[in-house]
Amino acid sequence: MSTIREIKDGASFDVLDRGIVYTEVLGWIEMGHARGNDVAALRRQFAEGGRSGKPSYSVMYRQDMGVFKFKSRFGIGKFSHWEIKRGRSTDKINRIMLAMMMNTASRFEGLQSLRSFSWYTDSGFSGEDLVSDLFGFYRAITPGRYGYRLKPVSYDSAVRHWDYYGAIGSH
Repeated sequence: MSTIREIKDGASFDVLDRGIVYTEVLGWIEMGHARGNDVAALRRQFAEGGRSGKPSYSVMYRQDMGVFKFKSRFGIGKFSHWEIKRGRSTDKINRIMLAMMMNTASRFEGLQSLRSFSWYTDSGFSGEDLVSDLFGFYRAITPGRYGYRLKPVSYDSAVRHWDYYGAIGSH
């Protein structure tokens, strides 16, 4: 449910942790999703499980949304809970994490698309959601500066794009 007020200047792409940026390569990127903190946390679960000495271990990945009302947080989300056999290679672990994220993200976006949530969000399968999740995954797996590859545009150029095509959630 991004708004025009959330647009940030692409010059700050590599240091932003919130807002949206328009890039020439991937289109709109929601920088909160693109941080990859969820994937980094999942990766830590795999590392801890691998060191546990047990033949298998549990990992859990989740995506959720929350509303703060009356000093309380109300939330809803989807999660994937998997049992992993110890001794997997880094490549296999990355594949498992990607499968968990894609499965959970698809179910979560479907949940947000339900009519019962349309009063709060138009985010279900919004144009920036899944691409931002995927970018965040790769950013967590291979950290670095990606601005030069994705070619983020200036604030003014992003606003012109928004004005011409409309809000992201309308697509």
